[in-house]
Amino acid sequence: MTRLRRPEPAQQHDQPKDAPVTHADRQSAADGHILIGGTGRAGTTLLVQYFTALGFDTGFTLERALSRVDDISRSGLEHPYKKGKAVGRRLAYVAKSPNYGQNLHDDLANGELVVKHCIIPVRELSAAAESRRHVTRQAIASGKTGERQKGGVVGGPGADKRQEKILAVQFHRLVHTMLTFDVPIHFLKFPEFAKGQQDLYVALGPIMSEHGVTREESDQALGLVLRPDFINEFKPS
Repeated sequence: MTRLRRPEPAQQHDQPKDAPVTHADRQSAADGHILIGGTGRAGTTLLVQYFTALGFDTGFTLERALSRVDDISRSGLEHPYKKGKAVGRRLAYVAKSPNYGQNLHDDLANGELVVKHCIIPVRELSAAAESRRHVTRQAIASGKTGERQKGGVVGGPGADKRQEKILAVQFHRLVHTMLTFDVPIHFLKFPEFAKGQQDLYVALGPIMSEHGVTREESDQALGLVLRPDFINEFKPS
């Protein structure tokens, strides 16, 4: 009977103990971008502030990231892709917009744009839609126009009854586009992560590890930007 021999273990090539660990540059998009998207009204502005506090290139200083938010919606800090490209504006390493699912496909396909991570906070759909309706109502009540209100109803006040459908399609397009091009997606629970109830450092572990972000750094950055009092709760319909 022929004896089966156990395969020899592969030779291990030990790295020098003092070899430096190389981390990705928090300021460089040379290897691709980190995009933040989804339905909106789910803590995406908070994430831009968080990454800014960690020293990532978001296109904003921390002072501007904290101050350049809308008084009504507490939102802003967006980097629209098509509009920015049309005027030659540089896309920040970490960039956010609710519209990425609609206009990235062609440039991802031809290699003009590279995305290495996509972060998508997920909020209950009717709550996300009602949050947008709430912002639009507040804007109109304050004398502003609802059509141009940041964080308001997508499509303007006339589309208020179709928000759930519009946001669902928007969400699906982004997820499908990222999956099509094998971009790792990091889903977050909203409002949990924005209240400190989901461990953001663990949830974004691959990104944190890749860039050498420590737990202490993350906690300190989150402490600078976390504002759970900004969150409006809407019961699922």
